[in-house]
Amino acid sequence: MNPTLRSRRLRGSFCRARRCSALLALCAFSGCVSSNLQLARSHYYGGDYEKSAAALDVIPDGNTERALHLMERGMIQQARGAYKESTEDWLRAHELTEHLDYLSLSRGSTSLLINDNVMAFRGAFYERVLLHSFAAMSYLAMDQWDGAGVEARNIINKLETRNKFPDDPYSRYVAGFFLETTGDNDGASLQYRMASDAMRNLAINPVTGK
Repeated sequence: MNPTLRSRRLRGSFCRARRCSALLALCAFSGCVSSNLQLARSHYYGGDYEKSAAALDVIPDGNTERALHLMERGMIQQARGAYKESTEDWLRAHELTEHLDYLSLSRGSTSLLINDNVMAFRGAFYERVLLHSFAAMSYLAMDQWDGAGVEARNIINKLETRNKFPDDPYSRYVAGFFLETTGDNDGASLQYRMASDAMRNLAINPVTGK
C-alpha cells in the first residue's frame, strides 16, 4: 500500500483509538490523584481541551505524580493539535521514568519510595511503550519522519525487553509503518508479522501492511 495513503488510515485509526480510550494512564493509576489532574480529566472528557491543558499548565518538579501528569498532558496536547508540546511532554515523561528506574535499581528496590507512605509514579509497562507510539503519531502530524523513525526503534527496543508482559500489536504496527517509510522493508515486514501474530481476529499482510 502507498505509505501516504496508509499514513492517512493510521491517523484515522489513532484518532478513533484516542476517542475510545481514556487518558493514557487512567486505568493504571486509579488511586489518589491531584485536584488539578481530576479537573483536567473532567474537561478532557467534556471535550474542552484548552481548559484541560490549562489545568495542568504547571507541574511542580517535586510532584510524585509528575510522570503521570506529563503523560496525560501529552495526550491532551495531542487532542488539541499541539503536537510539538505533546511530544515534549512524552519525552520528559520517558526521561523521568527512566531516571526513576535507575534510582530504584541503584537502591536495590523494585519500587521507589519517597517516604513510608508515598511511592513515585513510574507508569505500567504498556504505558511506557505507548509513550513512544503516541509520540511517533505526533511526529507524523508534523511531518517529522526522522523523529517518528527514532520512536519506532524505541518501541521495538521496549517490546524486545518486555519479559513476561504481553506484546502490543498496535505499537508493533506503528513501528512497522515508520520503518517502511524510512526504507527498512525487512524490519517493517517483521513488525507487521509480529503484530499479526499478536492479534486474534485480524491478519496483517507482512509485505504490504494491509
